[in-house]
Amino acid sequence: LAGCSTQYSALNPNPESPAVIYAIPRAQAWSIAHESLLAAGRRYGAESVHIDEVNARGFRGYQATYRSTFYHFMILRRLYVIPTSGAAADNQPVNGFRFVIMRAYCYPLAAAHVPGGDCDEPLAGALQAALDATGTASPVLRMTSRDHVYDAFADPGFTAPKP
Repeated sequence: LAGCSTQYSALNPNPESPAVIYAIPRAQAWSIAHESLLAAGRRYGAESVHIDEVNARGFRGYQATYRSTFYHFMILRRLYVIPTSGAAADNQPVNGFRFVIMRAYCYPLAAAHVPGGDCDEPLAGALQAALDATGTASPVLRMTSRDHVYDAFADPGFTAPKP
């Protein structure tokens, strides 16, 4: 929806289950994020994908703009890579990363042109598949990193491009 920002997370797709930290090296976390954004472009059927680095309120990540003149859509997503510490059920410390997807812009109803009609699944699915492939998911009972909702529209560096 245009004018709407919502947070999705590969950290914990099921609120009934424990949160997950991926215990992977920093370079691998960034590589997974970038490759997932590119893979999502193919899943969207986008003719062009533009990726920029972003840094907002201490959170670093990527902003991707997907465009298709054939399907007449533009989709804007941010994917944050967040260093996180937590405690497992046995109280052992777990260090790694969590990933948060921000849906900031979708014009017009691009969901009608993506597999399954879900505007969010291409990126969330690509990211989750890449993270699952690492085999490093660590369920945690609590996280000790900053955990607040990021409002893309309150970020002075964020501008939604015109379709």
